Amino acid sequence: MHQSDAHPPVAGGSLKYVTGSVFDPDACPGPFDAVIERRTIQLFRPAERPRALERLASRLGPAGLLVSHEHQGRWTPEQPRQHFADGWIAQNGFVSLLDPAAENAGRVAYLYFSTG
Repeated sequence: MHQSDAHPPVAGGSLKYVTGSVFDPDACPGPFDAVIERRTIQLFRPAERPRALERLASRLGPAGLLVSHEHQGRWTPEQPRQHFADGWIAQNGFVSLLDPAAENAGRVAYLYFSTG
């Protein structure tokens, strides 16, 4: 993720995979520099997604990165390219990683989706 002289790569850190419920606050409570979810929250009912995103975000530190991947297998080019969490991140104080302001932002989100 570090792609500038202002943010050089730093050695150290760790990676740990944990199995548990996203709704269980005791399952991997954090705080973490980054939380990555891949095609999981999209499987929740739309009414449950905001709560699930909140639980993920609660595991971030004050300057954390939330990454969310949505797979839209039936997407076609005439449809808008919109991630299910677009509105949620804007309403919850996140800045898009693609926004130039992300360089100095606290909480940053990178939302992307795949097709096919």
